Formats: sequence, structure tokens, C-alpha cells
Amino acid sequence: MEINARLFLDGPCHFCEFPQSEEKVASNILTIRLCMPEAEGIVTRHDDNSHKQNVVYSFTQKRIDLFRAIMSIAEWSLKYKPVESEKARRARQMKDGGVKVRNEVMYNLSIEHLGQYQNLK
Repeated sequence: MEINARLFLDGPCHFCEFPQSEEKVASNILTIRLCMPEAEGIVTRHDDNSHKQNVVYSFTQKRIDLFRAIMSIAEWSLKYKPVESEKARRARQMKDGGVKVRNEVMYNLSIEHLGQYQNLK
């Protein structure tokens, strides 16, 4: 699912960016799909100060802590499922880089989404 990939690997994301993804999901369906991650505390939803009608979704620490599990799933997918070349390249880069690269990614996610460094033990 492109929405999940966008929400779980990239970001922060504006609501208006999701319908432009490969899935072309209608906004009413998108709203339903985004409710669960928000309710579970995986993402936060807030207004975009630069545009009154825009909503931005950002990761929480809970989501950043899921990164290692998501990478395990990505490694499995590389082995058993066809993966688009750019996504496969990103996953291989993180896999081949080991713990150091994964910690750097988590550090960058903390800065980008939380505005601060969180302890990545």
C-alpha cells in the first residue's frame, strides 16, 4: 500500500499528498485509513500553519520505535516479494549499512518529526 509506505517511511506528510500517490485513494477512504495510526499514537495530525486547509501527519516516538520492525519486514519483502526498484534500493541501503545506518535513520526521523533527538537504545 503506497499510503502505508508513505506514512511509515517518509514524511511529515500533508493530507493532500496522499491522493496523489500511486493508489489514487479517495479522500473519504483516506480519512478512514489514517484514523487508526492516529488513534494508536503512531502519527499525530495537526494543522499546517502555512495553509489553513492543509493537515500534516508526523511520526510519534512510538512510530519511530517501530522502525526496526518495519526494516525486518522490508528485508523479508526484498527476499520474497517483487519490490519497486527505488524502494528496494532504499531498503538494501539500510539493510547493508547495519545498525549504524539504522540508528542514523532513526536519529534523522526524530529530528524531522519530533524536532529533537530521542535516545535510540
